[in-house]
Amino acid sequence: MTLSPGTRLGYYEVTAKLPDGRSFLFPDFNRLLVLPIAGGRPRELLHVAPGHSIQRPSLSADGRWLTCLDIADESDVWLAELDGGEPGDR
Repeated sequence: MTLSPGTRLGYYEVTAKLPDGRSFLFPDFNRLLVLPIAGGRPRELLHVAPGHSIQRPSLSADGRWLTCLDIADESDVWLAELDGGEPGDR
């Protein structure tokens, strides 16, 4: 299977390609994963509390900033730098 933005993996959809060109963002319930295009083990980028759901991850045009929604009873918008910043610290 070729992974590209819009590819469905079960209930979820592969979203943005990361600036490295070798991986994609993939929301998986309460985790946000980085999936290598070539296959292999996904890496967890973000984890929220049980009962929450990460949705609509996206990258800024320059690839430096990540945004996503944390959905539960109320929703939060998270923002993080991809070069190591923690979500919500801006």
